Amino acid sequence: MPPNYPQILQTKQELESVQNEVEIARKIFEDTNTSYRDNSFQVFEKIAFYAVGSISLSITYVGYVLSQQTEVLKVSVFYLPLYVYLFISWAFLVLSLFTTLFVRWTDITHTFWASQKEYYKAKKKKEEKKISFFQSYPNIVFQDGKSKDTETAICGENVKKYTDVLIPTTERYEKRSSSLGRIIRYMAISSFVMGIVSLVFFATWTVYLRIL
Repeated sequence: MPPNYPQILQTKQELESVQNEVEIARKIFEDTNTSYRDNSFQVFEKIAFYAVGSISLSITYVGYVLSQQTEVLKVSVFYLPLYVYLFISWAFLVLSLFTTLFVRWTDITHTFWASQKEYYKAKKKKEEKKISFFQSYPNIVFQDGKSKDTETAICGENVKKYTDVLIPTTERYEKRSSSLGRIIRYMAISSFVMGIVSLVFFATWTVYLRIL
């Protein structure tokens, strides 16, 4: 038994453990994000549903107004004809509808890059453990005939690749997709709110003018 056998055994166990962490890291991250995405999608699906419903109801309401008093829509309110506010509300609601469709795409993109980052980090850790294992086992023999120095050098190159290229690249794309996702969410929510406010403004004034 070599004098450093306890260290070799411990390093070997750590290596076997970290090999499992590669897939575990990806699975945990994806499970967490799946739950988050499901809840997030439900919110924006409701926004899209309400946007479509608001447009449909406003069309029905406008049809009713036109059948009663056509001139009401031409009355100027704050220097603009009333029908302009209707078109503004529709524009905001349509924008909200389209942006909600991109929420799912941005979330999927962000999750892909974030999970890749975690996967590469786990792979890097695995290569580092392999180097530690090789160094603690001086008489190790490989079936393919490669020397310990060759295998150590290969692992070192892999660590450098993960550190200098793959992990920074995935982090950069993760940040970009996250920023894009926040912009899309902001556009979806703000345009929906502006659309509803404009629509309520239009409906309130039409009711008020018809009463006069």
